[in-house]
Amino acid sequence: MINGKEDLIGIHNNLYKSILKEHKPKWLNNVEFIPHMTIGSFSNKESLENAYKEIHNIQEVFNTVVNKISVEIIDESECSILEMEIELKQ
Repeated sequence: MINGKEDLIGIHNNLYKSILKEHKPKWLNNVEFIPHMTIGSFSNKESLENAYKEIHNIQEVFNTVVNKISVEIIDESECSILEMEIELKQ
């Protein structure tokens, strides 16, 4: 990430200090948040490693403007529940 990393970290921290406070997992207190975009989920390490082997040489650049943050909860059966969406000011 080139631009906006510190802003996203600040938004993340502010959300977990306020409206998401009751949902913050304890393990998150012991790690530094790294802004990211989830693009896949794998059921085992072998599948993950195979996917990495296929894409690790890609040199594409991805640019975007974040104008909305979606907060979702992933339940025990890995179903995604959209909890809220927050529109960001331009």
